[in-house]
Amino acid sequence: MSLSNKRADSVLDLLTKEGVDSNRINTYGFGEAEPIATNMNADGRKKNRRIEIRITPISEMFDEKE
Repeated sequence: MSLSNKRADSVLDLLTKEGVDSNRINTYGFGEAEPIATNMNADGRKKNRRIEIRITPISEMFDEKE
């Protein structure tokens, strides 16, 4: 679980260094709780070492201007 959190925090650090406001970012480490493949072999473990990113637009940018 701690490795998963470290991966998520690394992505947070990179995005903020590239100018993304840290208030727009939430990080979660899923660890072994939500695997997408088996952990019984190297290929499955490799697939489980992943980062998932969801991008949500800032709604104010899309409001109609009068």
